Amino acid sequence: QCPRDSYQPAPGASICVSCPNGTDTIDAGATSSSQCLSDCVAGHYSGTGKAPCTPCSAGTWTSAVGSASCNTCGAGNYTDGTMCEGCVMGTFSNSSGVTACESCPVGTFSNSTGSLQCTSCHP
Repeated sequence: QCPRDSYQPAPGASICVSCPNGTDTIDAGATSSSQCLSDCVAGHYSGTGKAPCTPCSAGTWTSAVGSASCNTCGAGNYTDGTMCEGCVMGTFSNSSGVTACESCPVGTFSNSTGSLQCTSCHP
């Protein structure tokens, strides 16, 4: 039986062949090069962290390569699927899992990154 990251090129073969660069197997005992899989890229996931991969759903993200899940981006932040970043000044997000922050309404402001709400300009 071949160790992880390699496969047996033919039934009964006594040699193991390394997987191509950028790929590996999920378990030991692979019997074909088709079992050499690439890792999921940032913004994608699968149960094994290997191909085939699914894009993170809207409002979730992962920056890790080979991820088995995506994370929810919390309130005051937004995500493009590969990172979770704070809303910039002048914008806000009062819920988690958003892909864009909202602009502060006229007559309000936010002067910090990651705002959950905007403040009235009038005292």
